Amino acid sequence: MTNYFTFSSRLKIALLGAGLALAPCQLDHQSALARGKSNASSAPSARKPDDAGCPGCLSKASGLFARGNTLEAANYLREWLPKCPNNLQMHLLLNTILTRLPDTKEEALAVAHAATAIAPDSMLAHLQAGMTLLTMGEQSAAAQEFEAVVALDPANHDAWLALSELYGSLNEQDKAKAAAAKASTLSPSALYARTRTIISMNSAGNINGVRNQFKQFLGGSEIPTEGLLGLGEEALNMGYYDEANACFGRVLEQYPQSKAAAFKQCLSQYLAGNTQAALAGLKPSKKNSAQSNPQALALEALCYLSSGDLAAARETIAKLNSLNATDPLSTFAIGYLAYKDGDYKKALSALNSAADKDKSLFPAQLIAAKINLKQGDVIEATSQANELRKISGLMPQALALELTCRLKQDDLDKSNLAALKTDALRLSQSLSDNEQASKDALYLAIGRLALSEGSLGDAKSYFAKVQNADHNEEVELALAALAEKEGNSSAEQEALEKALTMAPGDIEALSKLGIILAKAGQPKAEELLTKAQSEGDTNPQAAFALANIKLKNGNIQEAQTLFKRSLDNGLTGPDKQVAKDTLNKK
Repeated sequence: MTNYFTFSSRLKIALLGAGLALAPCQLDHQSALARGKSNASSAPSARKPDDAGCPGCLSKASGLFARGNTLEAANYLREWLPKCPNNLQMHLLLNTILTRLPDTKEEALAVAHAATAIAPDSMLAHLQAGMTLLTMGEQSAAAQEFEAVVALDPANHDAWLALSELYGSLNEQDKAKAAAAKASTLSPSALYARTRTIISMNSAGNINGVRNQFKQFLGGSEIPTEGLLGLGEEALNMGYYDEANACFGRVLEQYPQSKAAAFKQCLSQYLAGNTQAALAGLKPSKKNSAQSNPQALALEALCYLSSGDLAAARETIAKLNSLNATDPLSTFAIGYLAYKDGDYKKALSALNSAADKDKSLFPAQLIAAKINLKQGDVIEATSQANELRKISGLMPQALALELTCRLKQDDLDKSNLAALKTDALRLSQSLSDNEQASKDALYLAIGRLALSEGSLGDAKSYFAKVQNADHNEEVELALAALAEKEGNSSAEQEALEKALTMAPGDIEALSKLGIILAKAGQPKAEELLTKAQSEGDTNPQAAFALANIKLKNGNIQEAQTLFKRSLDNGLTGPDKQVAKDTLNKK
């Protein structure tokens, strides 16, 4: 019998597992999405919460192991394991450490089996169980574990390579050849060869060419199903969210247990604007989850934020904060909530950080551009929106934002506006019903343009086409602007108040509602206007209104600062002279 399993590949797998186990905070999302199926022989029957000291224990044990204190690290984890019997990370780290100690293979295997019982859908748990079995010479059992790995992560090149060698060792030559073929098609060089044309076309701005190439890959047999997982990830990173969704869907048809494909499909659906589909896809994993998964929680929070359920979003993000999550998706969710709350400094920091660390999160950049627009940096916001129009999955919303930005520029280029309007109208008519979020953004932008041109009827017509108005503060802001043009102050106030229920810190809503309340002499005005000013509001009328409130309350110095700010921001009309006269009296 030929033994195809070489020491070099065994060592390669062992090193892979060691590297993963040494980073317990970076466990794959498959393991964190694990179901809590019971296994009486190798895992506790009752699931109790971890001891509060578990995170600290993991950190200390990892440090000891990294410094070469292997036995001390093992003993430390052994002491803590009864306190955290269902902690997957602790089991994986202890297993990795035990495999490096003499005469502990049986204990290492028991710990590995406990990990797979805690999290049956954890790719990493099965990988380490397979590695442990290899060190014990249990090739048949090891093959079963690696089969579980590829069922959960079909694109795992190293697992397929290990299987090809294990099958050969077990004299299952047909299986060995098939697994070797899978490994060959999933190698980094094979992935590069498949995607370099797409990447080149995308860099050249040939969006339609890229889309057609994805269609060819999905419709042909050139790429095996397992390879579509990597192709979908590439599509995500380039912003082709619909194409990514299609790739992950195909993988799930053949590998329904693949948590990697399932999660990434939900992510691609959310990024494409299909929030409800993403939420529906997350529910099965949430229902069966044995442990909190930061990425799944973050995506759930993002879905709640986009659908207007702020209470659910806050609750979910509170769980994220308790886990000290720092992954890009969690950072995105935290930044998005900060945007809704009007904490723009925190929001910009988080959103930019998320986008820098995860190339697929282009919507984070879009929200950052919206913040710049709200804070009066029209040029920067316009530039960002124009750049994001190059992203396939974000093109409609970026076009809508650029049109909105152009409307706020001092030197309006009407020919440019006309071209943008033509593009927006054409695009809105070509979008499918599944792209309603993009349609809504375009309808709002076109309606705002009609409003600026004095076509109130057209504006009202476009605003009425928006279907998801009940959770979009931008719709209420547009309706408030329409009511202002119509001279309907009560409708304007109602729309602004509704906008603040959806985005409590939106400076445009705070500013405009504060002005209305200030004119009515209502004390709430000062609170709203102060909040807007603190977040960079550039509305000269808002600064003027707050200045008058401060003056009335005897806060002369603050009033003078605000009067000056209102003039610097372009105050016009009779109020301009009032501000000047007040400043001259000092």
